[in-house]
Amino acid sequence: MTDEERKQLRLKAVEHVVHDYTNFISSGLMAITQRQKKKWLSPPVNTHVSEAFLLNCRKMADFFLNNTGRGMNDVISKHYLEHLNRKERAFKLDLWEVDWSEAMDKQLFHLSYARVTDPKPWAGFYETPIFFETVQDAWKRLLKNLKTPFKEKFDEEIIKRQDPKNPDNVGFVNLDLRGNQTVDKDVGHP
Repeated sequence: MTDEERKQLRLKAVEHVVHDYTNFISSGLMAITQRQKKKWLSPPVNTHVSEAFLLNCRKMADFFLNNTGRGMNDVISKHYLEHLNRKERAFKLDLWEVDWSEAMDKQLFHLSYARVTDPKPWAGFYETPIFFETVQDAWKRLLKNLKTPFKEKFDEEIIKRQDPKNPDNVGFVNLDLRGNQTVDKDVGHP
């Protein structure tokens, strides 16, 4: 693959990166507050939302921690920050990476015997807001450090995700996709 082909592939992938970040913010607001539009999430929906949030945490953590997966073809933040040195483009998601990544891999993302032999209790009340905040901080830093043409493409995709005229965006137009989403515990997901 030529450098130009690689750049074009990475530009096309931005749509998916922004889409997954949008889902991260959306599910995170509901997981933290257990509400959507001021209404409580009731079982089993609250559990489904929490698990969706954790799946989004894993996707975003892999993106920011540059975990390429088995096939070495995952989209990672380094692809958009190659102009920075290794230290400058390193992201810290300590609570996820150190304390929860492996446990979630075995307990949530796979039907594993580790659920029986080495279970790690999860309630999420403490961790969920921290995951939400640290990924937002990483996202904000990513956006701040993007260069042309990636900066423009991320901006374009964020604007598209918030276009109220697009019926696919219902429920997303009021989200802050620039890394500054606040949590209103009385409203949840707007």
